[in-house]
Amino acid sequence: MEKTKYLLCAFLLVILIPLTACSNIGKTGQAIGDIINAQTIVLSEQDGGLIQAASEAAGALGGIQSAFYDDPGISVTQDNFIIIGTYNSATQAFSNPFITEYLHTNDFTSNTGAIILSGSLPRTYVIIVGNSVSLTEQAINIVKEYGMDNADGVTPARYFDELNWGFTRLDLGGNIVDHCSDGVKNSDEEDIDCGGFECSACVLPPPTIYAIRSLPSAGYVGQDFEVSLFVDVDQTNLPPSMYVHEQIPSGCVVKSTNPPRTLAPSGALEWYFSDVYGYSPITEDTTLYYIINCGGLSEYSFNGGFVEAQIGNRVPIPTNSITLSPVCTNSDGDAYNACDAAGNVIPGCGDLCDCDDTLDSVYPGAVEIPCDLVDQDCNHIDLCSCVDSDGDSRFAISVNCPSGDDCNDADSTVYPGAPEICDGKDNDCNSATGIDVNPAGVPLTKTEGCVQYGICSGSEKTCSNGAWSACSIVPGTEVCDSLDNDCDNEVDDGAGCVCAIGTSRSCSQNYQGICADGTEICTDGTAWAGCPTAQDEVCDGLSDENCDGAVDESCNTISSLITSTISSPRAQKPKVVIGVVAAASDNIGAIDVSGVTGITRTIMDNTVTNPTSQNLIIVGGPCANSVAADLMGVPYAAYGCEQGFINNQGIIKVMQTTPVGPFQIIVAGHSALDTRRAARVIARHNDFDFALTARQIITRGTGAGVNDVEIG
Repeated sequence: MEKTKYLLCAFLLVILIPLTACSNIGKTGQAIGDIINAQTIVLSEQDGGLIQAASEAAGALGGIQSAFYDDPGISVTQDNFIIIGTYNSATQAFSNPFITEYLHTNDFTSNTGAIILSGSLPRTYVIIVGNSVSLTEQAINIVKEYGMDNADGVTPARYFDELNWGFTRLDLGGNIVDHCSDGVKNSDEEDIDCGGFECSACVLPPPTIYAIRSLPSAGYVGQDFEVSLFVDVDQTNLPPSMYVHEQIPSGCVVKSTNPPRTLAPSGALEWYFSDVYGYSPITEDTTLYYIINCGGLSEYSFNGGFVEAQIGNRVPIPTNSITLSPVCTNSDGDAYNACDAAGNVIPGCGDLCDCDDTLDSVYPGAVEIPCDLVDQDCNHIDLCSCVDSDGDSRFAISVNCPSGDDCNDADSTVYPGAPEICDGKDNDCNSATGIDVNPAGVPLTKTEGCVQYGICSGSEKTCSNGAWSACSIVPGTEVCDSLDNDCDNEVDDGAGCVCAIGTSRSCSQNYQGICADGTEICTDGTAWAGCPTAQDEVCDGLSDENCDGAVDESCNTISSLITSTISSPRAQKPKVVIGVVAAASDNIGAIDVSGVTGITRTIMDNTVTNPTSQNLIIVGGPCANSVAADLMGVPYAAYGCEQGFINNQGIIKVMQTTPVGPFQIIVAGHSALDTRRAARVIARHNDFDFALTARQIITRGTGAGVNDVEIG
């Protein structure tokens, strides 16, 4: 009788029972947290038709293993479960006996399609049960799609609102109709749990909440100013979640806020007022403030702000704009305002500007004093008679230009101090030292363009009459004299200098792998020939085909393929293949494989064509899986299909010809339990990591349970 009371209280969402009857149990949880915390998916042997959907859900959630309810060591008090099954209305029984630990058959009404129920009685659990296999699969897929979005960081995730409760119900058409009943009176409910399934009848209307932004009526460019946000709240119906989002205009800097907040990476300020976000809820009209500085901007708009009254319900904050007055300066008091940094007029500060606001003798229209290096009238001309025609920053020699010293103002390569180049000109204007010579009077030389290897080292060109001579040393013909005669940085690399014609040596002197087989011969004195050439590596465990000294060094192992599958994007992961005619106990290992690798595509063996052309993980041996039989070359589900398997043993085997080609991993055993143990090794790959650095391993059962397994 005590157990009956315990179970009925756990399922207040289905039938109305006073809250006092539940004083000895924890409140039903939110399915989102319970799904993410789940560790094991539990089925019965009757649920073989649900394994494909359960395997894909395990891949989406990650870190989940499988179990049958009657496995050794499995108990409702032991673990955090996702319990899956179906309801038979004819026999009024659940396929999975674990469900009856939490749920009575008379709680599952005839018009219920499927339910997702979570709670903590006595451990965290999630029950997914439907009136048929297809309805249960639809409920499982809701959990799978939420898990995929949650893992990828997508916000908001699909079905977040539906699963953010302790209970979600689907009708007979597979449509979500209710999601409530958490055993307490929530902020959007009139009564505790709304009276069973009819949750929609008691949900209150959304609250009224909005914000108004206020800006100063005037200001100056570059000045700090205050922005306020008045948040108006309808206190008769406070929201279950609320936050204010204020987008800051580009180019502006937030100096301070009240209440304090830091700028988010998106360039926005956000104030949270909700238990949902871990902050105290808002209880009255509130004004938020922040100080901002927008630098040199004079006109800009505030838009993109909103108030989220409930998750997904956003009320925009009306757009505001402001225009700031320019800041004009006149430091020297000459009636003209200063120019900006680029020398242009600041808008609003007059038609002309002062190009030097530190001198009152400099302004537009002032009298220009010639050749004093000061532009008095701001027209960028000094009226100086000095001329620099060639643009080399040196003035031509002239009686009207005392500083002129350019001996050839028509040539930018000629001026005092210019580097002397081989052009027949007096580049440095120093006729005393001569033309085409360095400051010491020595003719110009250079090594550029001359080979500097071997006997050509030190070869150079000499300038004469504005032209470079040929290189002083040029390459010759290579001879065997221990010198580099042809100046190619190789000694004695000419004909007859490599080896003696007709001599031979073993290929193993210089090569490895298949390239070391045989003998090579010196044919004409210039090269050795005759050793095998390197080939692409073949994953056969026998030879070093690419001649690098290692056998199969680049071929994938069980460990490397598991690791790469876990880290690869979901769309690029391999598929898990299970047998269409196999028993549930032969296929359940697919859940362990998907749960650790994140694979969300599980297919039947009768849908696979040309398996060696695609990446697959095959669960089950030739007696249970036609793809395994095809790859291993043994009969499928017929006499002889067990050949190669020994009782209490299983195998994990990589089938891949080349390191970069498609791969297949066979996970199989002599019995269904042996197959499950092999799959559990993959699920616990971190425990067996060193042993999995092979392409094939043997697993051995050591007891009655699926976890009783060792390698070797």
